[in-house]
Amino acid sequence: MLLGLSYEFWIEALQTIAVVITLYFLIRYTNATVQLKDETIKQTRLTMRPFVVVAYIENENRYKLVNYGEAVALNVRISDVILIQKEGIADMGEGEELSISYLFQKVDLIPPGCAAEVKDIKMRWNDRLYPAESFDLGALLPRSAIRSFKVVIAYENTENERYETKGTLGEKAFTFEKMVKIS
Repeated sequence: MLLGLSYEFWIEALQTIAVVITLYFLIRYTNATVQLKDETIKQTRLTMRPFVVVAYIENENRYKLVNYGEAVALNVRISDVILIQKEGIADMGEGEELSISYLFQKVDLIPPGCAAEVKDIKMRWNDRLYPAESFDLGALLPRSAIRSFKVVIAYENTENERYETKGTLGEKAFTFEKMVKIS
Protein backbone atom coordinates (compact mmCIF):
# COMPACT_ATOMS: atom_id res chain seq x y z
CA MET A 1 0.00 0.00 0.00
CA LEU A 2 1.21 3.40 -1.00
CA LEU A 3 0.16 6.35 1.19
CA GLY A 4 -2.41 4.13 2.82
CA LEU A 5 -4.28 3.58 -0.45
CA SER A 6 -4.83 0.21 -2.05
CA TYR A 7 -3.27 -0.90 -5.31
CA GLU A 8 -6.74 -1.13 -6.82
CA PHE A 9 -7.26 2.59 -6.15
CA TRP A 10 -3.98 3.50 -7.91
CA ILE A 11 -4.80 1.26 -10.89
CA GLU A 12 -8.24 2.89 -11.23
CA ALA A 13 -6.66 6.36 -10.84
CA LEU A 14 -4.10 5.60 -13.57
CA GLN A 15 -6.86 4.24 -15.82
CA THR A 16 -8.92 7.41 -15.24
CA ILE A 17 -5.91 9.63 -16.01
CA ALA A 18 -5.25 7.61 -19.19
CA VAL A 19 -8.90 8.02 -20.26
CA VAL A 20 -8.79 11.79 -19.56
CA ILE A 21 -5.54 12.19 -21.54
CA THR A 22 -6.98 10.11 -24.39
CA LEU A 23 -10.15 12.23 -24.35
CA TYR A 24 -8.05 15.44 -24.43
CA PHE A 25 -6.09 14.30 -27.49
CA LEU A 26 -9.24 13.00 -29.17
CA ILE A 27 -10.90 16.41 -28.78
CA ARG A 28 -7.79 18.18 -30.14
CA TYR A 29 -7.66 15.75 -33.07
CA THR A 30 -11.36 16.28 -33.79
CA ASN A 31 -10.94 20.09 -33.74
CA ALA A 32 -7.92 19.87 -36.04
CA THR A 33 -9.88 17.61 -38.40
CA VAL A 34 -12.78 20.08 -38.49
CA GLN A 35 -10.40 22.98 -39.20
CA LEU A 36 -8.69 20.97 -41.95
CA LYS A 37 -12.08 20.09 -43.46
CA ASP A 38 -13.13 23.76 -43.41
CA GLU A 39 -9.86 24.82 -45.05
CA THR A 40 -10.19 22.08 -47.67
CA ILE A 41 -13.71 23.24 -48.48
CA LYS A 42 -12.49 26.83 -48.73
CA GLN A 43 -9.63 25.89 -51.06
CA THR A 44 -11.92 23.72 -53.19
CA ARG A 45 -14.43 26.55 -53.51
CA LEU A 46 -11.64 28.92 -54.56
CA THR A 47 -10.63 26.60 -57.37
CA MET A 48 -14.20 25.71 -58.31
CA ARG A 49 -15.42 29.15 -59.26
CA PRO A 50 -15.98 30.80 -62.60
CA PHE A 51 -13.42 33.22 -64.02
CA VAL A 52 -14.76 35.16 -67.01
CA VAL A 53 -12.81 37.50 -69.31
CA VAL A 54 -13.42 39.12 -72.68
CA ALA A 55 -11.41 37.90 -75.67
CA TYR A 56 -11.29 39.53 -79.09
CA ILE A 57 -11.11 36.97 -81.90
CA GLU A 58 -9.24 38.84 -84.64
CA ASN A 59 -9.94 36.48 -87.55
CA GLU A 60 -13.66 36.41 -86.67
CA ASN A 61 -13.81 40.16 -85.94
CA ARG A 62 -15.85 39.66 -82.76
CA TYR A 63 -15.69 39.49 -79.00
CA LYS A 64 -16.29 36.42 -76.86
CA LEU A 65 -16.74 35.92 -73.15
CA VAL A 66 -14.47 33.08 -72.02
CA ASN A 67 -14.90 31.20 -68.74
CA TYR A 68 -11.43 30.02 -67.67
CA GLY A 69 -12.79 28.92 -64.29
CA GLU A 70 -13.76 25.47 -63.05
CA ALA A 71 -17.46 26.27 -62.51
CA VAL A 72 -20.40 27.43 -64.57
CA ALA A 73 -20.74 31.22 -64.93
CA LEU A 74 -24.35 32.42 -64.83
CA ASN A 75 -25.96 35.77 -65.73
CA VAL A 76 -22.78 37.14 -67.28
CA ARG A 77 -22.98 40.86 -68.04
CA ILE A 78 -20.38 43.28 -69.40
CA SER A 79 -20.78 46.77 -67.98
CA ASP A 80 -21.75 49.57 -70.35
CA VAL A 81 -18.72 51.15 -72.00
CA ILE A 82 -19.02 54.93 -71.97
CA LEU A 83 -17.26 56.50 -74.95
CA ILE A 84 -18.33 60.10 -74.40
CA GLN A 85 -20.11 61.74 -71.48
CA LYS A 86 -20.16 65.53 -71.74
CA GLU A 87 -22.59 68.19 -70.63
CA GLY A 88 -23.18 71.61 -72.16
CA ILE A 89 -21.96 70.93 -75.70
CA ALA A 90 -21.90 74.28 -77.51
CA ASP A 91 -23.12 72.96 -80.87
CA MET A 92 -26.06 71.20 -79.25
CA GLY A 93 -27.38 74.19 -77.35
CA GLU A 94 -27.04 75.24 -73.76
CA GLY A 95 -27.69 72.53 -71.20
CA GLU A 96 -27.57 69.76 -73.82
CA GLU A 97 -25.34 66.80 -73.25
CA LEU A 98 -23.65 64.28 -75.47
CA SER A 99 -23.59 60.72 -74.23
CA ILE A 100 -22.39 57.78 -76.31
CA SER A 101 -21.95 54.29 -74.92
CA TYR A 102 -21.95 50.64 -75.92
CA LEU A 103 -24.47 48.33 -74.23
CA PHE A 104 -23.94 44.59 -74.00
CA GLN A 105 -26.54 41.86 -73.63
CA LYS A 106 -26.50 39.40 -70.75
CA VAL A 107 -25.30 35.84 -71.39
CA ASP A 108 -27.27 33.34 -69.32
CA LEU A 109 -24.68 30.58 -68.99
CA ILE A 110 -21.06 29.85 -69.88
CA PRO A 111 -19.80 26.37 -68.96
CA PRO A 112 -16.27 25.97 -67.57
CA GLY A 113 -13.62 26.14 -70.27
CA CYS A 114 -16.10 27.44 -72.84
CA ALA A 115 -16.84 30.71 -74.59
CA ALA A 116 -19.97 32.61 -75.58
CA GLU A 117 -20.16 35.11 -78.39
CA VAL A 118 -20.91 38.69 -77.41
CA LYS A 119 -24.03 39.41 -79.47
CA ASP A 120 -26.52 42.20 -79.93
CA ILE A 121 -24.22 45.03 -78.95
CA LYS A 122 -26.16 48.28 -78.94
CA MET A 123 -25.00 51.84 -79.09
CA ARG A 124 -26.76 54.44 -77.00
CA TRP A 125 -26.45 57.92 -78.45
CA ASN A 126 -28.01 60.16 -75.82
CA ASP A 127 -31.38 58.44 -75.34
CA ARG A 128 -31.55 56.54 -78.65
CA LEU A 129 -30.46 52.94 -79.18
CA TYR A 130 -28.93 51.63 -82.40
CA PRO A 131 -28.16 48.01 -83.27
CA ALA A 132 -24.52 46.97 -83.66
CA GLU A 133 -24.87 46.62 -87.43
CA SER A 134 -25.60 50.34 -87.80
CA PHE A 135 -22.33 51.65 -86.35
CA ASP A 136 -18.64 50.89 -86.21
CA LEU A 137 -17.20 49.18 -83.14
CA GLY A 138 -13.87 50.79 -83.99
CA ALA A 139 -13.45 52.36 -80.54
CA LEU A 140 -13.33 48.87 -79.02
CA LEU A 141 -11.42 46.95 -81.70
CA PRO A 142 -7.76 46.48 -80.79
CA ARG A 143 -6.51 47.24 -84.30
CA SER A 144 -8.31 50.62 -84.50
CA ALA A 145 -8.89 51.75 -80.90
CA ILE A 146 -6.91 54.81 -79.82
CA ARG A 147 -7.58 54.32 -76.10
CA SER A 148 -8.85 51.76 -73.62
CA PHE A 149 -12.03 51.75 -71.57
CA LYS A 150 -12.70 50.37 -68.08
CA VAL A 151 -14.87 47.27 -68.14
CA VAL A 152 -16.48 45.19 -65.41
CA ILE A 153 -17.77 41.70 -66.14
CA ALA A 154 -20.29 40.61 -63.51
CA TYR A 155 -21.41 36.99 -63.09
CA GLU A 156 -22.57 34.39 -60.59
CA ASN A 157 -21.89 30.76 -59.80
CA THR A 158 -24.51 28.08 -59.13
CA GLU A 159 -24.55 28.99 -55.42
CA ASN A 160 -25.59 32.59 -56.24
CA GLU A 161 -22.18 33.95 -55.24
CA ARG A 162 -21.44 37.03 -57.31
CA TYR A 163 -18.08 37.87 -58.89
CA GLU A 164 -16.59 40.68 -60.95
CA THR A 165 -13.65 40.62 -63.31
CA LYS A 166 -12.24 44.11 -63.89
CA GLY A 167 -10.04 45.23 -66.75
CA THR A 168 -9.76 47.44 -69.80
CA LEU A 169 -11.03 46.93 -73.32
CA GLY A 170 -10.01 48.58 -76.57
CA GLU A 171 -6.47 49.49 -77.49
CA LYS A 172 -4.92 46.19 -76.36
CA ALA A 173 -8.00 43.96 -76.33
CA PHE A 174 -8.96 42.91 -72.79
CA THR A 175 -6.36 43.57 -70.14
CA PHE A 176 -7.13 41.84 -66.85
CA GLU A 177 -6.76 43.95 -63.69
CA LYS A 178 -8.42 41.96 -60.91
CA MET A 179 -11.20 39.58 -59.92
CA VAL A 180 -13.29 40.11 -56.80
CA LYS A 181 -15.99 38.15 -55.04
CA ILE A 182 -18.96 40.44 -54.35
CA SER A 183 -21.08 38.12 -52.19
